[in-house]
Amino acid sequence: MQIYTSAQETSPNYSLDEMTQLLQARDRLLAIWDSTLKRECVIKSPKALVDYYQLVFGYDGLESFFVSYLDAKHQVIATHREFSGTVNEVRAYPRVIARRALQHDAVAVVLAHCHPSGHAEPSQSDLRTTTEIKNGLELLNISVLDHIIVARKNHYSFAEHGLL
Repeated sequence: MQIYTSAQETSPNYSLDEMTQLLQARDRLLAIWDSTLKRECVIKSPKALVDYYQLVFGYDGLESFFVSYLDAKHQVIATHREFSGTVNEVRAYPRVIARRALQHDAVAVVLAHCHPSGHAEPSQSDLRTTTEIKNGLELLNISVLDHIIVARKNHYSFAEHGLL
């Protein structure tokens, strides 16, 4: 488990001990997700994905880029942290995502990353990266259903804003 020193800055109402307990509880929930729920999880709403991503990395101190790989019925095959970054950027490479999608026989993906700053609006780099990934995966008949930016309690959905 990784605890960032900025945890108290992120959630000033919690002591370091309380943050540690919350992060341990999160890790236990993720273990349950990985062992049971994921096998039969069908994405029924964008809100469900947002809730999941906020639980997984919404309060991380560094940017991370996750990809959920889906089958034809939009069941989650797997979710991977594909890339890790710094406090203000993460690089995502279409080739890596395409390779993993093909390994999983995925027909669709949902992209997600966090903004530790708390501001969920996409940067120009976010827009460009999403377009590159979408264009690359289209050549393989793999759809990008959404790109969700999670920023603490806020989020931004590219699909909800008509950007996909």
